[in-house]
Parts: sequence; C-alpha cells; structure tokens
Amino acid sequence: MNKKLINNTNRKILCIGDSLALPRPNVQYEETWIYLLKKEFSSFDFITLFRRGITTNIIATTDKEDWLEYYLPNIIILQLGIVDCAPRLLKGNIERHIVDKLPQKLANIYIKLIKKVRKRNKTNVFVSPEKFKENLNNYFDRCQKENV
Repeated sequence: MNKKLINNTNRKILCIGDSLALPRPNVQYEETWIYLLKKEFSSFDFITLFRRGITTNIIATTDKEDWLEYYLPNIIILQLGIVDCAPRLLKGNIERHIVDKLPQKLANIYIKLIKKVRKRNKTNVFVSPEKFKENLNNYFDRCQKENV
C-alpha cells in the first residue's frame, strides 16, 4: 500500500479475509499480512473481520451490514475467494455435515476411502463462478453507495 495514496482523513480500513489472514500451523501472528500492515501503518485503524472457511456468500447474505455498513470504512481490503473456488472432495453440505459429526478416526477412514473412488472436481465447489461474481458485484455496489 502506498502511504501517499492515503490522506489523513482516510484512516479507517476494513479488512475481510479467510484463514489465510490468520495465524495457523507454521505461520505465527507476527508473520501474517495484517500484522505486518498494522506495523507499517500504525496510524491507521484496521478493522479485521477474519473467519476460517468463509466464502463471499458472507458479504452478500445474512447480516451483510456487519461486513460494511456498520463500519463505514474509507477503504476495504478483501482477501476472499480460495474457499469459494477450491475443488472439494466431499459432495454437498449433507455429506460434509455427516463427516464433521463422525468421530475423528471414523472420519479419517471415510475420507481415505472416498479418496480412492473420487477425485476433487472443479465443479464441486462451495460457490459457483457465477455466484462468486454476483456476490462481489453486490458488495461493490454497496461500497459505491456508501462512498467506500
């Protein structure tokens, strides 16, 4: 981010991201992009809305105001999309829900078996390319309405 592009009145920055913005195994908080950004631009107010496993559906659906209108930032940084479009092994919410409810050992066995008979498929994603585009366009329209 170029410090010259942001004047003194544009200090509230809303950051929305999935787990890639969060600490995780082998990535300490001090190595995350948000930590480095806050350190470099300490005079800015970074509002962080990061969740593991979120898709662009979250900014376009339930409580959508919580992802923009309640904060009314000057700038938004979106880091979403990989969860939306990554090819999945398990099909549909029902199968995912069942596997999530299984004891870990049984879930591991089930997934091992599924991997032998099924491959990840680019059509088996959480959010279709069309819905992804619709979600972003919806969000950008709201941003434009709020002068963000």
